[in-house]
Amino acid sequence: MPPPTGPRTPGYRFKDGKLMIFSDAEVQLICGWEKPSAVAKADDYWEPFVPEFRLVAPYRRAAKASAKKVAKAKPSPEEPGQLDFGLLDELPTTKKPGPRKPPSLAEQRKSAFDSFRFSLPKEVAKVLEGFRSHQWHLLLLLAHDKRVLDIATANPVLAYAVADWYADYPRSTLDFGKMPQRNLLKLLKLPDSAALVKLFRKIPPASIDPRLWKPLLQALRRPDGTTAKWLAHVPTINIGVMELILTPQIRAAVTPKLLEEVAADAKEKYRAGVAAMLRDTLAMKHEVGDGQPLTAVTSVARLREVHASVSEEFRKLEALRNSKGILPRPPLPGVKDRIVPLCTKEELLVEGRMQKNCVASYADRVAAGGCYIYRVMHPKRATLSILLQSDGNWGIGLLEASCNRPADQATRAFVTEWIDLYRVGA
Repeated sequence: MPPPTGPRTPGYRFKDGKLMIFSDAEVQLICGWEKPSAVAKADDYWEPFVPEFRLVAPYRRAAKASAKKVAKAKPSPEEPGQLDFGLLDELPTTKKPGPRKPPSLAEQRKSAFDSFRFSLPKEVAKVLEGFRSHQWHLLLLLAHDKRVLDIATANPVLAYAVADWYADYPRSTLDFGKMPQRNLLKLLKLPDSAALVKLFRKIPPASIDPRLWKPLLQALRRPDGTTAKWLAHVPTINIGVMELILTPQIRAAVTPKLLEEVAADAKEKYRAGVAAMLRDTLAMKHEVGDGQPLTAVTSVARLREVHASVSEEFRKLEALRNSKGILPRPPLPGVKDRIVPLCTKEELLVEGRMQKNCVASYADRVAAGGCYIYRVMHPKRATLSILLQSDGNWGIGLLEASCNRPADQATRAFVTEWIDLYRVGA
């Protein structure tokens, strides 16, 4: 058995048409045009692999250090009576250059990937550079059928989809470059309509995220055509729009106006900020016990208002969780599923949120004794506070329905009967 290979020095090279990537664990060797191939060696064996990282990026010249204009030193005017006797002429005026500093890892990477880019035909590199990752399948397809370049230029995301299909069927003899775009959609098991061809053109290549790509295709394949109808009305289908449409938990809150606003936001091309805010809002609403659904969000501004309001409630909840949230034992046992004691500060906060009252502010009074809060579920929903009376018995303090409305007579009678069970004295 050969001895194990020692750790390698990380680095990047481009030589003889091959991009070489060295890491501690392995060596990767990637060939570009005209016969793309990618192999990696961890021990002593080369194995094919699919590069998922970005191979071709828009070319940017390295920033040049601004040349500093160094004026020749001129002797300062001599002060009267001062002589230098030529001693300054003996001082060295030039500094010998030191050894050249080796390129950093970042400089190696930029040089190697730039060289790889320039090894490809300019038109091919231009198509690939729009996608932020997973460019390999498209490069393979373009090398297999150079006429696909026309489709990739006119409708790059459709070409990207076909390239993924071709990666699963590499022995296909189809003449992709001659096929109408609607036929390519049919090949992908998508509706072969002119509207869907147009829809693909609205997707920026930079917004293709592998996590959303397959869910988007699956949604577009549904017979009801709901997803396509939603997307037909936006000018751009960026990553923010895709997240809003493809995430079931937040889709109910989406409106056409919100989609249009997100589509017009340049920042949503690369990240789904509005969708993240929606998910965050829903998660906090669940935590604070707000059972009201979030629907029909018509603008980002409105979403920010809701988010801010729920955040305030959530901060209160977190403050209670971080404090000593356990309250004293209830003075009177409850009635199962009918009168429930609230034994923690968090439960008080949830009750206040559900019933729209200020019962959460009673936490300190309950902790001090002489007061306790119960959730009443029968015969009607209500919030109950009981107070310690001067005779040592407990009596009703407040008994209210939601929004501080008085509880009905049947509920008051039921609670009174329960308290009387524990009354002591004549």
